[in-house]
Amino acid sequence: MAAKLLVAKFQYLGIVTVPPALLIFVLQYCGEDRWVKGRCLRWLFVIPALTLMLVWTNAFHGLIWKNVVLNVDGPSPIAVYHYAFFFWVWVAFSYGLLLIASLVLVRAWRASGRFYRIQVDMMLVGIAAPWVSNAVYLSRIGPYPLIDTTPVAFAVTGIFLGIGMFWGRILDVVPVAHETVLKNMADAIVVLDRHHRIAYLNPAARHLLGLIDAHIIGWTASEAFKSVPDLISYAHETVLIKTETSFISEGTQRHFDLHVLPIRDARKRPVGRLMTLHDVTKRKSTVEALRKSEYLYRTLTETIPLCIFRTDRQGRLTFANQTAFDLFGLKQEAVEEEINLFSLIVPEDQDRARANFKRRFEGEAVGEMEYTVVKKDGVGVPVSLYADVVMENEEPVGFQGILMDQSERKRAEEEKKKIEAQLLHAQKMEAIGSLAAGVAHDFNNLLMSIQGHTSLFGLDGNEPASFSEHLKGIEACVGRGANLTKQLLGFARGGKCEVKPWNINHILLESSRLFGRTRKEISIQTKLEKSPWTVELDRGQLEQAFLNLFVNAWHAMPSGGKLFLETENVWLKETPAGQRRSANGRYVKITVKDTGIGMTKEVQSRIFDPFFTTREFGNGTGMGLASAYGILRNHGGHIEVESAPSQGASFMLYLPASEREAVQEGKMFREIRPGKGTILIADDERMVAEVARDMLKAIGYHVLTAESGQEAIDVYRENKNIIDLVVLDMIMPGMGGRETYDELKVINPDIRVLLSSGYGLDGEAESILERGCQGFIQKPFNISELSRQTKALLSRGSGN
Repeated sequence: MAAKLLVAKFQYLGIVTVPPALLIFVLQYCGEDRWVKGRCLRWLFVIPALTLMLVWTNAFHGLIWKNVVLNVDGPSPIAVYHYAFFFWVWVAFSYGLLLIASLVLVRAWRASGRFYRIQVDMMLVGIAAPWVSNAVYLSRIGPYPLIDTTPVAFAVTGIFLGIGMFWGRILDVVPVAHETVLKNMADAIVVLDRHHRIAYLNPAARHLLGLIDAHIIGWTASEAFKSVPDLISYAHETVLIKTETSFISEGTQRHFDLHVLPIRDARKRPVGRLMTLHDVTKRKSTVEALRKSEYLYRTLTETIPLCIFRTDRQGRLTFANQTAFDLFGLKQEAVEEEINLFSLIVPEDQDRARANFKRRFEGEAVGEMEYTVVKKDGVGVPVSLYADVVMENEEPVGFQGILMDQSERKRAEEEKKKIEAQLLHAQKMEAIGSLAAGVAHDFNNLLMSIQGHTSLFGLDGNEPASFSEHLKGIEACVGRGANLTKQLLGFARGGKCEVKPWNINHILLESSRLFGRTRKEISIQTKLEKSPWTVELDRGQLEQAFLNLFVNAWHAMPSGGKLFLETENVWLKETPAGQRRSANGRYVKITVKDTGIGMTKEVQSRIFDPFFTTREFGNGTGMGLASAYGILRNHGGHIEVESAPSQGASFMLYLPASEREAVQEGKMFREIRPGKGTILIADDERMVAEVARDMLKAIGYHVLTAESGQEAIDVYRENKNIIDLVVLDMIMPGMGGRETYDELKVINPDIRVLLSSGYGLDGEAESILERGCQGFIQKPFNISELSRQTKALLSRGSGN
């Protein structure tokens, strides 16, 4: 009995091991091995280990069997066990494991193709044998109820598993798991036999070929692939094929990688073909999108007018676009030659650039940076640069950024500054001009009074000789004062008293001869246009402008030199902003060039400012060039200057040409012409009105006066039948000269008016003359000029 118990205990080593081992084998075979890993695997052996321990210690607790009786009724003694509680726990556990294994196999059997069902059948028989045998023994229903045939059943299990392994080749490809893999593959799998018939195809192939519901096993390739002719030709190939193909599937054009592999048996004989179709539509779409993206990137980087670059940590170029190569005059090999970005920056900017890049490398925000870079030909180019750090694997590896040529912007900024400076200069000149005009007006009124009284003194003819000399001196001073106010008016408003069409050569030659007679150390050379276009101008004002330029040249040549005078007909066309100030059209150009000391840019920017002079205090008024500037501007022209230190100076005067024929200068009227009649003087300056009254009375006229426009209208309305002429001041407070003239014309459309002004013949005076005013006289005027003008107007009769 003791020997039988010992053997039984050793049997339990296999009894407790086989059920979990069979379950593990089945689960792995069927691809469900996720349940036999880690914690699940450890819990699977808890009951078997506990059962084995209780078997070997049963003598102490009796949990496996209560007692064992030796039955000697048969041909040999048999140990009969009376099992206790835990034995039935073990039985339930082991039967549960075998049941689970069987269910897994049944499911695999149902899911497997006909190629693999033999292997599954063998495994089911092998597992069921010990289960059935043990159940028969425990229920005592067999022919030999006391004999346990379970060990024999385990032998049957081994036989069937062995047959499956070596004949059914269970373990060669793990068929059931392989079938599951094939069914769940996204790639289409088609197996053809040697006669090109369909032996197998997975669900992906059915969907792809539109054969979901068809029973196509056994169909020929021509029948199955009639919608895809290319597959028919590939199905008949007997060699390995790797190619790409495309066809419409489920209404969409799709692309595939096609592999056709010959299938051979153990004797290397061809028994069929395996066709696999891997959908690469997304991959090709991605590749196409990448190609387009790369093309777009390449197009942008190569055509954008920005330099795009990338460097390593040391600043060596690792990439640059074509714009960058063009800017620096480099070739593509520059990247291979590892040219350093900092070497392309001018030396004086390199330290600042390296410092800025270092700050950016350390994470500090730097923003846009401006440097000067050097092209291959050595020309410096101003650029703006923005760079950022390139990160790879969260590590800084270099810089990338953009660089923009700022040459055009800099030029535009310089041009803008130049235009702004000219605008400010024009505004300043306008303001100063207004001030100068006011000063000239008031000063002319003062000179008018002095001139008038001097003329009246000279009428007697009985004054002592010493008085006569003093009167001539006073008249000379008044003349100089009048010339000064003419210069002021020439600057402010042009002072155009008598505008006529002139030949510019005659005026230039006469002015240069007058100047040359007193400046023998200056050699004057002329080059004149043979047939210059006519220019409409105030000759006296232009002569003044010429003399001012000549004097300026003389001051620049204290030791003597040459003065070149040139005239030519020119057409002015569009030029860059700021180059000139006159409209397009025909002009006469007068060039006054000296060989003097020249001027700096700073001096040139101020030479036309009133009262600006480079001469010592007391040796110049600073009004000469300012006056010339104003005269040219108010004649519709402009003046330009070119000069450099020690290179002399050239002044270019542009005057608009006229279609009118040039006139010849007539005789000057100096005699006093007496007359008769009544004249109304309208002037707000009492001393001017009084001296004009006295001068007119002295030459035979009856005179009425008015100190405002309204008073002049009232006086004329009351005396219109006896007033022959009105001497009307252009500028008066309240109602000015133009409004007064209009009211007088309403009273008498044939009224005769002589306009008087301390200003020149500017826009306001011209406007009044265009309305019908018969004449203009510039203050200060003497008795001779006044007598000539009044006599001339009264001699015309009434009307215009």
